[in-house]
Amino acid sequence: MSAYIVDKAHIDALVRAAVDRRMSYWLPAGARGDGTPGPGGIRITVSRENRDAIGQLLTDANVASVAYRYDDASLTDLPGPTNAWWIVPYRFNARGPILTPVQGLKALDGYEYQSCETPGWPASEAWHFCDDLRGYLIRALPGYEAADWTINEAAAAEAPRLVSLTDMAAGDLTAWNTWRDANIPGGE
Repeated sequence: MSAYIVDKAHIDALVRAAVDRRMSYWLPAGARGDGTPGPGGIRITVSRENRDAIGQLLTDANVASVAYRYDDASLTDLPGPTNAWWIVPYRFNARGPILTPVQGLKALDGYEYQSCETPGWPASEAWHFCDDLRGYLIRALPGYEAADWTINEAAAAEAPRLVSLTDMAAGDLTAWNTWRDANIPGGE
C-alpha cells in the first residue's frame, strides 16, 4: 500500500464542505491525534473562526500517516505535491470548488485512504471529523430527506423489487417479468 500527501486544495475542499454545512463533530475523551488526552468529550463546530485549525488538523494527520509509511524520508521528501505546502502553517483558501455531496464523499474517501496509516488513526480527532462529515454529506444527498426512516411490512410489499440474478438462476422469473412488463414496451 502506498500513501501520499494530498494537495492543499483537497484539504481546502473538505474544510469548505464542513464550514458550508455548519458541521459539528463529537470529540470523545482521549481522541487527540497527538496522543494527549482530550477533555471529557466536546462538540466542535467547524466555522470560519476555526477553519485554519481544522485544516491544520487534517494536514497533520495526512503528513503523520505518510511519514509513518515512509519513515526514512525527510518531511520535504514525502510523496505528494512538489511544493511541500505542508511545511508552513495551514491557511484556508476559499477559492476552491464547492463540492457536491457525492464529490465530497469521494474526496473524503481519498483523504482517509492517505491518512490512515498511523496506529492511532481510528481514535484520532481527524478520524472523528471525517466520520461526522461523511454523515453530513450522506444526509445532503438528493432524496435522503424524503426517504422513509423505517420500513414496515406494508411499505415493503408495495416497493418495487429489484431483479435478483440468484432468483433467476433458481428459476424464479417473477421479478424479471414484472420489471420487463413495466419497462419494455411489448416486452414479452
